[in-house]
Amino acid sequence: MCGIAGVVSWDEDLRVTRELLVRMASRIAHRGPDGEDVRVIESSPHVGFAFRRLAVLDTDPRAMQPMSTPDGRFTIVFNGEIYNFRDLRTELSPREWKTEGDSEVLLHALATWGEAALEKLNGMFAFALWDAQDKSLLLARDRMGQKPLYFTTGRSSVAFASELRALDPWPDWEQEIDTGSLADYLRFGCTRPPRTMLTGAHQLLPGHWVRITKPPDESTIQTRYFDANDANGVPRLGTPSGGRPASDGLAYQAVESEFRTLIDEAVGRQMVADVPLGVFLSGGIDSSVIALAARRWGRVQTFAIGF
Repeated sequence: MCGIAGVVSWDEDLRVTRELLVRMASRIAHRGPDGEDVRVIESSPHVGFAFRRLAVLDTDPRAMQPMSTPDGRFTIVFNGEIYNFRDLRTELSPREWKTEGDSEVLLHALATWGEAALEKLNGMFAFALWDAQDKSLLLARDRMGQKPLYFTTGRSSVAFASELRALDPWPDWEQEIDTGSLADYLRFGCTRPPRTMLTGAHQLLPGHWVRITKPPDESTIQTRYFDANDANGVPRLGTPSGGRPASDGLAYQAVESEFRTLIDEAVGRQMVADVPLGVFLSGGIDSSVIALAARRWGRVQTFAIGF
């Protein structure tokens, strides 16, 4: 878990400063105990990114964010992990790599393929990418929404963060309770995305991206790149790896075998790390299955918490 935040302002009276970015980062310090960095990227429009790091892959300081391409055109802040980054790195070569982790690979994938890179990613992520040439901000979130990302569109700006609290220092946002979301919360125990408990603050939906190229407004459109109801190209339970549809009479043993294969592959992809890995056990079947699959790939520690 890392924390990201940032602002793009088209208003000369609303400048992005290091002090502002530090305040935003401090609100999400708990997400990244391994380091902090902030950067004012441009002065017209005013752009700045903040990052709190939890180092899992490539703990070298060179892998710190915000991270830019050598020509300075693209700058990224990224929370999450790209499990197939080594495959993508091979596909993107030859080029000079400065780090051994997934952040630099994601940066170059987006610089090379644009939004089409999202189709190639296998992982959990939320990121913001600034394009200094096109003067555009790209926000994106992983397919199932494992990593959070919120943004607010002010009169002439957009601010984003991993948590709503990090948006609080930005002045171009009139914070008021969304009474409709409050009613939803009291009735259902949650709000309905993309709405949040505060007016003007939106949650980026799972499997969506949004590109902002000018002073935004409430009509900023989120574009969906993945729909869980459309498993095109995604193996279904009981479907052989080659994508051939399973027959109605598929034996239970075949389904069990395919399920085991999918679980092992999914967990194995998440076992890539440069620090020790562990599993929280809830006492249920799901965490026990994950722990069993993880053990097949390497040594893991398990933890349980009681209240």
